[in-house]
Amino acid sequence: MTKDRNLWRAVLAMLVLAPVSKAAGDWIELTNGQRRDGIQINVAKWDSVQYTVGKAPTTLSGEQVTALYRDSTFLQTGRDALERGDFAKTIADMNAVGATAKDWEQAEAKFLIGRAHARAGKVKEADAAFKAYLDKWKAEKDWWVPHAVLELANALLVARQPGTAEIRYKELNEFGGLWSLRSKLGQAFSLLRAKGEAGALVARRLFDEVAKASQAPIWLRQQAIVGRSQAFLLQNQPQQVPKELGDEFFNTSKSGEIGYTPERAEATLLMGKAYAAQGGKENLEQAEIWFLRAVALYRKQGETYAQACQLLSDVYTKLGNKGRADEWKAKGASSPAAANGGGGK
Repeated sequence: MTKDRNLWRAVLAMLVLAPVSKAAGDWIELTNGQRRDGIQINVAKWDSVQYTVGKAPTTLSGEQVTALYRDSTFLQTGRDALERGDFAKTIADMNAVGATAKDWEQAEAKFLIGRAHARAGKVKEADAAFKAYLDKWKAEKDWWVPHAVLELANALLVARQPGTAEIRYKELNEFGGLWSLRSKLGQAFSLLRAKGEAGALVARRLFDEVAKASQAPIWLRQQAIVGRSQAFLLQNQPQQVPKELGDEFFNTSKSGEIGYTPERAEATLLMGKAYAAQGGKENLEQAEIWFLRAVALYRKQGETYAQACQLLSDVYTKLGNKGRADEWKAKGASSPAAANGGGGK
């Protein structure tokens, strides 16, 4: 596994929409970050969500809703298996959801089969599963339709098929709203993947459009800023990165409100990479501090932890500390992410 592969696994961790968590009853999360619990979701389409609280009906446009959860005995064990990384059980449980389930449960089951294959890195299987889901449910405007397009594009990107991924990302434009911003974000990462430094300038422009969009929620803006920082590194402008990321993640009062998100984890790694790229003992010591923060704060984010361990090993090698270099290389190699193919070089 190469460092390059680790980078794109980190990208996937940001771009993918996290599975909704286990909860009692239905809930929705709004674009502004608010969550409405204790509701009954009646209809969930990607362009419209209808629910009731008590007996009061409410309809929201799909653009107002970023996540939702519907209680289901048919789906819960498979959802739980997916969350803990047991993809085989997810697929088996979702394949067992039959005609006695509600239409929306059958649709989500088919979507989750594709998600499980994608998370397992099985792109061909994910492609087949998502296409089967879309063939049946796209015309119905099922809630998970744009999610299926996004997750397939992400899987293609990590699987080193940036041209095909870019085509998929462009399909997100048809859903409008924030999906159009996600489309630009995905296209930008595809350019970085396909062309490296040669595609960085155009990618930066796309990242800028997302970061400056007034309707972009904080997590989407931060994904764009992280992407822009990656572009600066590819353009051999590492000195731009600390200010770029510092202003958004580390130097303002907002940083206390962000939490330990995939975006913040990747920003922490990029700060270290930027200092390491500038060379010299002082910069390498700054890089050491940032990578130590990453391993301390993001141990549960396996890919981040494994990558930070390897980067620390590289820094200590450059500083002439072979003992520490070997120690961190061993820690990275023994991490769960490395055991699953995510760590190392």
